[in-house]
Parts: sequence; C-alpha cells; structure tokens
Amino acid sequence: LAMPTSSVLPDEPCPQPPRPVEQGEEADVMSHPKVVQALESVDRLLHNASVNLPTGLISTIVIGQSTAWTKGYGSRDFQREGAGPPRGNDLVRIASITKVVTDILLFILRDAGVV
Repeated sequence: LAMPTSSVLPDEPCPQPPRPVEQGEEADVMSHPKVVQALESVDRLLHNASVNLPTGLISTIVIGQSTAWTKGYGSRDFQREGAGPPRGNDLVRIASITKVVTDILLFILRDAGVV
C-alpha cells in the first residue's frame, strides 16, 4: 500500500465542530446573518417547489427541543380553494429527508472545496 505524500494532505486540521446550542439560545442562532440568508434561500426554494404540488408541505427547524422556525407551503386542503398553506400544528404524513439534505449539503461543500 502506498502512503499519500504530504502534498495531498490538508495543510490545516479539520475545524472543530460547533458547540451544541443551549436552551434559550435558539433566537441567537436564528438571527445570525448566515442563518438568515440561508433561511431566505430555503424559503424561496420551498415556495417555488410547492407551486405545482397538489397538496402542501410544512418545513420545520428544531434546535435542541424547541421549534425555531416552521412554515407551510402550498395548499392545506387541495379540495377547498383558498384553504391557505398548512400550519405547523396540522396533522400531516411525515417524510423525513434529512439524509438527502445532508448529502446535498456535503456535495455543495465538496464543490466549494471546503471538504
């Protein structure tokens, strides 16, 4: 087995993972400029994705054990015109896509040369 040369090893160590958010710090996280910018992008993406859906969807961000953000898109009741988007307390079927989102974020970071 050939060992990699020093030219292929990173010059800097991996960054330290962020510390966990303590209870009550959710507002600090959600008001960070990078988070605000990312949330605006996600909001536009989900709005555009929901335009042609027959039903609606709800997106939620949970920090610790607290709901930091939730928003509904599309129609709450596709059989009633003007029903409005679903609300955070509506009962819905759950489709967990966290693994897909994580994979996409890793691809974005890879393409940007971060990882």
